[in-house]
Amino acid sequence: MLLNLKEYHRPTPHPALEHALNEVLELLARTETRSVALAGGDTLLASGDDSVETVVDLQALGLDYLYGDPSTGSFIVGAMATRTELSANETARDLASGILCEGARRWSGNVQRNRATIGGAVVVARPDDPLVVALLACDATVKLYGSEGYQTLDLDQFLQQRKNPLESPALVVEIAVPLELARRRGALALVARTPADAPIVAACAVIEAEGGRCSHVRLALGGVAAGG
Repeated sequence: MLLNLKEYHRPTPHPALEHALNEVLELLARTETRSVALAGGDTLLASGDDSVETVVDLQALGLDYLYGDPSTGSFIVGAMATRTELSANETARDLASGILCEGARRWSGNVQRNRATIGGAVVVARPDDPLVVALLACDATVKLYGSEGYQTLDLDQFLQQRKNPLESPALVVEIAVPLELARRRGALALVARTPADAPIVAACAVIEAEGGRCSHVRLALGGVAAGG
């Protein structure tokens, strides 16, 4: 619960998405009130942050899409797509043995997965989140929209400096992974107290083999220290 909430805004993408995104940025940049973006609300509402006075709801922006784009060779995930939607997506199931679907599914309960968004997962980037680990292993990129327009960063680069671009402010618009993952194999392994608990440590690997030899290997870990 946000007990000190005074304002609620819900921009719509009319006449254009960029017009609505600029409206969101203007609302978030206000200094007379503490404004935050509301995606699925899985983290924000649970925080009970008394300093939040204004929320800017992103649900009407139309960023809940998932599709394969042959022109760019990418599988595109809108920032407002939910974990449930990603876990059930047919295209995602064909990429790296379906590790993105598995990472999205192995998180909390159905209620949380139905409202938790992929953009929110990337922004919060909890070290025990299997989806973030899977996205890293899949060479994901993050598309941002800020005062200077669109910008695309590798996910690992975004995670290392995410406080800087997001404080500008900026918004995560979509996440993309290569469609060539369809010819690669992946595996996701988790260590938790029980199968229903959030993982303590997560590991994800993606490989591509040609002629009995690996031509591509990428490994991502979650829940471990930088020097561990």
